[in-house]
Amino acid sequence: MRFARLAALITLALPLTSAPVRIAPGVILVADKQLDDPNFQKTVVVIADSTEEGVLGLILNRRSEMPLKDVLEKWKEASRVKDPIFVGGPVGRSGMFALIRAKTPPEGAKRVISDIHLVTDRDGLVPHLAEGPARVRVYAGYTGWAPDQLESEISEGGWHVLPANPKLVFDEDPDSLWVRLSHSVEMQVALLFKRSK
Repeated sequence: MRFARLAALITLALPLTSAPVRIAPGVILVADKQLDDPNFQKTVVVIADSTEEGVLGLILNRRSEMPLKDVLEKWKEASRVKDPIFVGGPVGRSGMFALIRAKTPPEGAKRVISDIHLVTDRDGLVPHLAEGPARVRVYAGYTGWAPDQLESEISEGGWHVLPANPKLVFDEDPDSLWVRLSHSVEMQVALLFKRSK
């Protein structure tokens, strides 16, 4: 029981208090090993937007093998872009979302964290399409939660919450991101458990 309690506290990414989780843009969610929903199993999600109407996230570690030039075949600006598209989530997969690193916010963009912006339309994406995956990542679909739904899933142990970190959003090896972050969470739990004895 003590270990389970400590694991839950790590899940909330909080000190040993009952303070509520604050879900905000930039925060990173790491799926728990026991989360068996195929839509979210072994995923790492960044919160891209959070309002009174709900939370929007993008899965960072589901890189597809399909290049943007094939997905956006009707866009002449994408005809030479071979960077892969990411699967952002199970909702609205016909929709296109992008995370862009830029000192000057792209047209119509919404700031996520630091110099990272969420873009949801063509006008904001096109000028940055050829900048490469270190600065631009395009997602098909998104993850969405109704008000209080994500907080409930977190309290039940489905997600581990990590502080906002721009480097994780544009990690160079997204395919191994979940494994690395899960290991980090396990180490934190073990350390807390050891200190509590």
